[in-house]
Amino acid sequence: MRKPAEEDSAQPALIPEDVLVALAAIDHCHPEWLRDDSFFRAPQDTLRGQAIPDEVRTAILHTELAPYRESYFRMSRGVHMS
Repeated sequence: MRKPAEEDSAQPALIPEDVLVALAAIDHCHPEWLRDDSFFRAPQDTLRGQAIPDEVRTAILHTELAPYRESYFRMSRGVHMS
């Protein structure tokens, strides 16, 4: 499982591009998943039985997501997709 690089704790975690794209896709189609704390702790439980692209599934399941939660919400705040 890929883990975030050790960085200055005062700085938000830098999100790998494939994970950022996967989180944005999920935010667009299933924003409720990202509002659930358990998604970031154990995404496999949320994704089980769901029809999502393989690239999204792979990026999410091969990365420890919890460290990126705050960074993603900070980055995506105010961004609206149509």
